[in-house]
Amino acid sequence: MKWLLAVGAGLVLLAIIAVLGETDTNPTAQVNSASVKADAPAKERASPKWHVTKDSDPITGKTSAYALSPRFKPVRKMEFPYGDTQMTIGFGCDSGSEWGYLTFTNTPNLVNDETKDGYSLSSSRVRWDDVSNRIELRQRWGDDALHFVNAASVIGQVMRNNTMLVELDWYGSGQVYFEAALAGSTAAISQARTICRPHIRRNQAR
Repeated sequence: MKWLLAVGAGLVLLAIIAVLGETDTNPTAQVNSASVKADAPAKERASPKWHVTKDSDPITGKTSAYALSPRFKPVRKMEFPYGDTQMTIGFGCDSGSEWGYLTFTNTPNLVNDETKDGYSLSSSRVRWDDVSNRIELRQRWGDDALHFVNAASVIGQVMRNNTMLVELDWYGSGQVYFEAALAGSTAAISQARTICRPHIRRNQAR
């Protein structure tokens, strides 16, 4: 009988040791898990940045610079086959000019536009922060970009405002809305201009 009691006491002791071992390890795991969960929202809040690129024509040696936004999804998912469409805001310059545009991962198929020789013109509503107006867009046939007709005015709005909401009348999807955060646009466009500006100065000096 005493022998059985001793065995039973030993088993109880082993069970207690096992429980204590789990208690020692679990808090660390819980702390690490909590740290991961606490870090996740900060990463989700981090906005993608604008980036600047430059290009040189191998024939003429002419340099161009571009400031490009991150990609933005439509406010509501578009109909097939445009469900994965995303928009980028672009700024470009060279030694003598500047231009701006919206480019898309799928070629825009707009309705209610005006057909010209090799390109189409359209007018779209846009909201800058809390102010609404319209912008004129030019699209070469088959191109994935919509160029701002009045580029200087629109580029100025991009640099001055925090958000841009543009409405496009897209075939098969109706009124499509893309909302873009403009944080970082001013610095990126300014950087692109500094790449083009030395060429402008040299041309003016001739």
